[in-house]
Amino acid sequence: MLYFFILIGIILIYFLFVIDRLGLYQRIPLALGKISIENISERAAKKYGEKIIFTTDKPCSWSIPEIEKKFPGDVSWSALKINSTTGLLAKMLREIFQMKLNERVGILKQNHFDIHLFIVSIIKAGGIACPINGKFASENIDPYLSHLGSRLLITDIFTLKRLIEECKKLGALEQILLTEKKGNFSFSESENIIERFHEKFPGIHIEWLDEAVATIYEEAKPVKRTKNDILYLVHSSGTTGFPKAVVLQNGPQSHAIRGWLCYVHISRKYDKAYLAVPNNHQAVILSFNALLLMGMKVHWTCTYDWANFDAEKILEELYAGNYTGFFGFLITYRQLKG
Repeated sequence: MLYFFILIGIILIYFLFVIDRLGLYQRIPLALGKISIENISERAAKKYGEKIIFTTDKPCSWSIPEIEKKFPGDVSWSALKINSTTGLLAKMLREIFQMKLNERVGILKQNHFDIHLFIVSIIKAGGIACPINGKFASENIDPYLSHLGSRLLITDIFTLKRLIEECKKLGALEQILLTEKKGNFSFSESENIIERFHEKFPGIHIEWLDEAVATIYEEAKPVKRTKNDILYLVHSSGTTGFPKAVVLQNGPQSHAIRGWLCYVHISRKYDKAYLAVPNNHQAVILSFNALLLMGMKVHWTCTYDWANFDAEKILEELYAGNYTGFFGFLITYRQLKG
C-alpha cells in the first residue's frame, strides 16, 4: 500500500510539473474564458500593465509625443503602451480621417511590428483591417485596392515612392496616412515626395502620422463587435491565382485564439520567443493576439526573406538571448539550416 501511495505521489508531482512547465494554468483559463478581439489589448493592459512583453529590432519610423512621455524606450512594448498607442490611433482614425463603422482600411508598408498596432487601431475604431504584404506586386495593387474598396491606405515613404514609380491607379483611395515622422526629412525632400505623388494621383490627400495625431489626447474605447462582424480582410499568398482578401470574422478568429492557447505549449514563466515573420499574414495576426492576451515575452524582427534575413546574426541573437522558441516561415528555416 505504501508503494502505491508513493507511486500516486510521483505521478501527481509529475503532472504538477507538466502543468507548471507548459503554462497550462496560464493558458487554459484564458482559453475557457470569453474572448472578443477588439478587447484584447485592454484586457492585456489591465493584467500586465507596464511590464515589457514585446521587443523589436527596429523602432517605429513614427512616434506619438504623449506615448513617448509616458513610456520610455523605442523598441520595447508593454501591454499598457500597446493599448494606449492603439487607443490614440483609433481616435485619430475616427476624428481626423472620419473613419466609419465597418470601413475597410488598407495597410501596405514595409514589414514591421507596427503593422499589428495599426490593425488593432482600425478594429478598435470600428473598421475592418486589410493588411497587405509589403512586397505585393505593383501591377496588382490597383485591382486589389479596387476590390477592397478602401478609401484610406496606411503606408510608409518607401512604399509611397514605389507607388509613384510603378502604379498607374490606386483603386478608390481618397486618403493616405504616412507612417513617418515628417521631421526626419528635410523640407525640400518631404515636399518633393508629396508633390510627385500629387502630380500622378491628384485626388488623394496625404497626412503625416505625427501631424495627424498631434491634436489627439484622448484614447478611444473599442467599438463593441459581435461574433459575426468581419474584422479582417487578410492578403492571402495567392498560390491559387490572384491574391485574395480572406474574410475573417470576430467569432471564428476568437475561437482560433482559444485553439492557439490550447495547442501551443509555452509558458510566460519559462519561455521567450523570437519571431521572423510577415506581419500581414493571418497566422501571425492570430499569434499576435494570443501572445498579447497571454503576456508572452516575444522579440519581433522585421526580416524574414532571402534579401535581408541574416541567418548568422539571428543564430547569435537566439543563443545570446536564451530564446526557447523560434517562429518563422519556411524560407527562414532554410537559411538557418544553411
